[in-house]
Amino acid sequence: MKASFHSVRGATLVMLLLGATAPLYGQAEAAPMRQSGRPTVRSDQQAAVPPLRRLVTLDFRDARLEAVLDEIDRQARIRLQYTSRTVPVDKRVRITVKSVTVSAALGEVLRGTGVEAVSTDAGEVMLVKPSATRTINDETVGAATGTV
Repeated sequence: MKASFHSVRGATLVMLLLGATAPLYGQAEAAPMRQSGRPTVRSDQQAAVPPLRRLVTLDFRDARLEAVLDEIDRQARIRLQYTSRTVPVDKRVRITVKSVTVSAALGEVLRGTGVEAVSTDAGEVMLVKPSATRTINDETVGAATGTV
C-alpha cells in the first residue's frame, strides 16, 4: 500500500466555489455572528492564536480518523500535515466536544496511536511519531532523559 502525504488547504477554494466573497471596496464588513450569547472568533482573530490553542467543536460517532482530522483542520485552519504511514487514518473514533483546544481534541482522537501533534514555527501542525533515537548520517543520535 502506497502512503500518501495529506495536507488540508482547500478552505479558501471551497469558500470561493460556494460563492463566499470578501466585502467590496467601500462596503462595511459584516459583524461576526453570535452563538450562545458569545461572539464567534473571526478568522483573522483565530490566526493570531497559536495553532494548538485554537478552539474546535466536534461531534463524531464511529467516524474515520481522517474525517475528524479534516474537520479539526477546517475549523482551526492549522494546515494540518501527516502521512498515512504514521497516522492510522482508517481508525474509527468517537468524539463529542464543544469549544476545546486543538491540542485537547487531537490528544483525544490520537490516543493509543503513538502519534502526537507538533506545532512548527511556520504555524503548521504536524502529526508525528516521537522517537527517542534517530539516525543522522549513519550515526545514532539519542535524547538523554532524567538527571544529567
